[in-house]
Amino acid sequence: MNQAKGYVFVCSNETVEECFRLRLFGTTEDYRSKVIGIEKGNILFLYNLDSGQLFGVFEAGSKCIKNIVPHAWGGRFPYQVKVKWKRQYNPINAKETGLYPKPIMDTVLTQNEVRRIIDSFEATIEPTKEEKDFRMAFPPKYRCDDGHIVRSMSEMVIDNWLYKSDIVHAYERKVPIKESMYCDFYISKGNCYLEFWGLEDKEYGKRKASKIELYEKYNLRVIQLDSDDIKRLDDVLPEKLRKFNINTQ
Repeated sequence: MNQAKGYVFVCSNETVEECFRLRLFGTTEDYRSKVIGIEKGNILFLYNLDSGQLFGVFEAGSKCIKNIVPHAWGGRFPYQVKVKWKRQYNPINAKETGLYPKPIMDTVLTQNEVRRIIDSFEATIEPTKEEKDFRMAFPPKYRCDDGHIVRSMSEMVIDNWLYKSDIVHAYERKVPIKESMYCDFYISKGNCYLEFWGLEDKEYGKRKASKIELYEKYNLRVIQLDSDDIKRLDDVLPEKLRKFNINTQ
């Protein structure tokens, strides 16, 4: 996912249809300084003040300049940016992100806030039947020191190791690709994924091969661990993390 900072534009029930029809977001002169730094490719979201819905994920198709479409919204919002869908999700209630309500025109988002919002969108995607079957077969039941509840003792060892090493991580996060795939762990500092391969049966082997294929297809950064690695995690994991500039000392 693009690591550029993001921006939130606001609309109302009156203006939202025009935003989508024109593929254009806009704001007033008063907030020019907030959005004038937008570059093509930046991540954007649209927040409906009336409904509380947040729409995303959009990508800026232009810089933010004055009067791209002068008559849009009756001329009330002259500072405008062209937009296109980066990935279209169903709208969510903005409160689900944990970021709203914010000061309403605090439109510039940090990278962490962008990631948090995207995570909220991705959480609404239904896992595949195969993923559901796997989760039913191996329900989470091991509580880690940081509160995560994981599916195996080995995952608990990994989670506790990351936590005690002050490495911020998420468990079973949706990978931001077209296909429905969940990683074992996501490490934000290195923008990388960590997979633990703990089983050896035929069906699990197919699942493993499918996940590796998708990581390679999208050129994603991934650390792979197996049962032998767990026995010497203090030696193995720091070395693998350093490849992504994550130091544990």
